[in-house]
Amino acid sequence: MATIHLVCQEDSSSGLPIYLRDALADRGYRMEIIDAKKKIWPKVRLLLESFHPDRKTWSHRRSMLGTYSVAGWHRTTRLNGRLLDRVCTSEDKILQIGGLYAPHPRAERMEYYLFFTYTMKLAFQDGYSRWVPEHGQRKGFVELEQRLYAEAAHIFVSADFVRRHLIADYGIPAGRITVVGMGLDDFFINNMRQQLPAAPTKRCLFVGYTFELKGGPDALKGFAIARKQMPELELIIVGPNHTPEMEMEGVRYMGAVTDRKALLEQYRSADLFLLPSRCDSFGFVFLEAMTQGLACIGTRLNAMPEIIGDGEAGYLVEPGDHEGIAEAILDFYRRPETRMEMGRRARERVLDRFTWPRVVGAIDAVMFG
Repeated sequence: MATIHLVCQEDSSSGLPIYLRDALADRGYRMEIIDAKKKIWPKVRLLLESFHPDRKTWSHRRSMLGTYSVAGWHRTTRLNGRLLDRVCTSEDKILQIGGLYAPHPRAERMEYYLFFTYTMKLAFQDGYSRWVPEHGQRKGFVELEQRLYAEAAHIFVSADFVRRHLIADYGIPAGRITVVGMGLDDFFINNMRQQLPAAPTKRCLFVGYTFELKGGPDALKGFAIARKQMPELELIIVGPNHTPEMEMEGVRYMGAVTDRKALLEQYRSADLFLLPSRCDSFGFVFLEAMTQGLACIGTRLNAMPEIIGDGEAGYLVEPGDHEGIAEAILDFYRRPETRMEMGRRARERVLDRFTWPRVVGAIDAVMFG
């Protein structure tokens, strides 16, 4: 069986590299991680080059110099190349996650594949993404990104909105892009809730660690409007740092919940999942909530319409539409049959569209078909 060299940042907060590695290994492929970011001496050198006595400034400079700059792109690409040259043979395959560097300085002579959920141009457009190159670096960075996409043997993306964007804004031919979707942790699949309780708990749930980006303030405002008509409603907030705006009637702040069993219980304690994001390339937490039969409220941005389906597994509103959020909450609770029906469709959508075997099956068909 062939070896696939997975060029990535292994400890990505999304967990995507590990999910892909394990799912492809389950199909019998030998998997090798190529992670330039783990090399010690380059990390030390970057720390020294970016040093500033203020910690926040130092952290920002380190990220800009190491990742979100033309110099950072070339630095990581060179390291990737050295690592690949030691282990890669002509029979092996190269699959890179993300578009923040190339797999090799001579990548144009190689057969490589890409998988990603977002692009830098999308990050510029959304107005919320924090980690983007500074203005003087943007043109050069996007030129490198454009070349990376143009020279790839094939590109796998998580959602159709990325496919459309690549065609329109990067000029990539449609035939060289495949939408493969995303999956979620097997824990939530294996513990899928098959039957909802007969009566609703009147509890909504928000799970997100970047409160503003995930539409937390909008969720609070929409919830407050809905609660004026249904004072028994509760909103549980899991993840972000506490803010004064969370101190309102009916809102309970839980903070970080890192244990999966504890998080599962939070999902099962609620009826409705609220995440009206302003910036979200995909949104794994929607899938987690859907395995537990929760209807979702998201926005008409990026992958959320493809995950939820307007009226299928929940509701879609425009970003920042507090009244729309409130109307969706009230509609959900005023129609008792909606909770059971949306819960059933939510579970079905996960199993039909969002599992890792399905994702890697589509990748396998292109890379080895």
